[in-house]
Amino acid sequence: MRFKFFLGYVSLVISVVTYSSLGQAANITLNDGTSNFLGNLRAGDPSNNVGVIFFHGRGSNYNGNFVKQVGRTLADSGAGYTTFSLSNPVPSTGTSFNSYIAEEDFMGELAIARLDAAMTEMANRGIENIVFAGISLGSRFMTGAAAAWEQGLFSPSANINLVGLIGAGMYPETGPTTTPSNPTTLKDINFLDTKGNIGLLSTTPVLDMYGSNDPRAKGNTDARRLAYGGTPSQYVQAEIECPPDNGTYYAWLGGTNYVPYYDTTPGADRYKRCHQFRDGYLSDGNGGFIKDITLRDALNAPVEVAITNFLENQVAEKINSVPEASTLILMLTGMSLLFIRRKTFTADV
Repeated sequence: MRFKFFLGYVSLVISVVTYSSLGQAANITLNDGTSNFLGNLRAGDPSNNVGVIFFHGRGSNYNGNFVKQVGRTLADSGAGYTTFSLSNPVPSTGTSFNSYIAEEDFMGELAIARLDAAMTEMANRGIENIVFAGISLGSRFMTGAAAAWEQGLFSPSANINLVGLIGAGMYPETGPTTTPSNPTTLKDINFLDTKGNIGLLSTTPVLDMYGSNDPRAKGNTDARRLAYGGTPSQYVQAEIECPPDNGTYYAWLGGTNYVPYYDTTPGADRYKRCHQFRDGYLSDGNGGFIKDITLRDALNAPVEVAITNFLENQVAEKINSVPEASTLILMLTGMSLLFIRRKTFTADV
């Protein structure tokens, strides 16, 4: 049984930008009951009632490269998925992981509230089926939200179905607490506990995507897969091949800022560019750089190929297994009539 989650607020669309053409972007301001937040919505094909909502990585934003590029590609694709990238909730003390640990309960509540507002906006535009998608920290929020959904602790204000979960670069660290196997309140869900929340899923298909040279995400692939409680074929893992770690590749960070792909700065996360699924560039020998390996921002790029395959197979299978509301109502009405007639016949006897 699913219970309505209520934070004592009404999700409002503060500003709406009208759009009509495929892939056209619109910045939209929503409210999570505490503050306004921004999201970027891209129109898909009006005949496609599947939408994808994104949370970005820590230190990025709703218009960061990963969510912007992947969202744009999915909206512009032949299938034309409507996509909506949201601003993540941010702790009051900053964006360190320890700050998220300290305010995890509140961050989880805000993530749910923001998703609720976004789903209402999507439903108003004809979307009936939603896929949660997140990269890095965003994937933590999305696994927590999907777990809360399946456990009956979160149900959206809109009439909409959760039909898939995409986690890109899922890390194992959770902080001092983990999600119990039998949560009874939203606060029981640790929104930073990726594996624990995957363990609460049994009906939501999952795409678990990680970089080939991202040891923290790649090193826990078996644990995540084995934790999943649904049909094994509905848990898909995709390893994205990052550039070789041979000292020749660079990552583009915007403008003219190119940095070594594998960070050699003391104390830095050497593999964070692979964790972020950044493209690989080579020096042209004249002070410039040439893209040599594409990981995302194209329909035939490995990231988008993995996602579209998941949407066209596991997610489509999930959608086809869910009766339409009208069909379900007709079935229930018919059963009620049979029951009434049966009672009448028995009474007549």
